[in-house]
Amino acid sequence: MIFYKIKRGELYSTGGSWPSWVERGKTWMRMRDLRAHLRTVRLPSHRTQHYEGAEVVTLETVQIDAVPVMEVLQDVRAVSAANRAKEVEVSKRQRAEWLRKELEKTQAELARLT
Repeated sequence: MIFYKIKRGELYSTGGSWPSWVERGKTWMRMRDLRAHLRTVRLPSHRTQHYEGAEVVTLETVQIDAVPVMEVLQDVRAVSAANRAKEVEVSKRQRAEWLRKELEKTQAELARLT
């Protein structure tokens, strides 16, 4: 898959009527969409100054791997189960801590009254 970005130095344009420069920037999937963007900033000239020294870069995605969806779903389920178990454990610890503090408050109040 081919896509396009506008790059100046190490930064990429955010697109829009008043583009700025960021690490990731806007991605145009079609050259005609990028051209449409450039038409929006061509006038007045102070907006085109954003693009002085910039270049249109053409990038291509490369497939690295293919994994069956069912394998990923199994991983998601396993991670979800593990996260739920962690959440329960954290919740138990937080409740135990809260109960301990409440007991200390009650004991202090009782000691003050006796």
